[in-house]
Amino acid sequence: MKNTLYFLALTSFILTLGCMDSPTTGTTPAAKSKQAPRLVKVEFLEFHADWCGPCRQQKPIVLALQAKYKDVAFRILDVDDDNNLALVRRHQITSIPRLLILVDGKVEEDYLGLQTADELIRGLDKAIASASKSNAP
Repeated sequence: MKNTLYFLALTSFILTLGCMDSPTTGTTPAAKSKQAPRLVKVEFLEFHADWCGPCRQQKPIVLALQAKYKDVAFRILDVDDDNNLALVRRHQITSIPRLLILVDGKVEEDYLGLQTADELIRGLDKAIASASKSNAP
């Protein structure tokens, strides 16, 4: 019990120190935000199911794109997995395969059905260009 209280007190102390600005640098929250530009995130969501023929055909294309686009967050989501239910509902997924490209959480491109690599590359390049404009000073 004594060890638990000591651990909790130490954790609170460390967390409090971590939330404070350093007195030696004199930085403020406004100064910190100027130092590090906000990066816009590009995400690629693939909604599929193992029993879906077109989904199985789409998978190698998506995996190849994932290897090519290292800065894009790829998420392959099985619609039958209860852990993905919130995203399925949020994006109103009623047919598969469904592929979404998001820029900063907003849908930039929306594809339904089997897509070619060229079509998806165009969409990814467009999304990355849009994200780059958003990151520009």
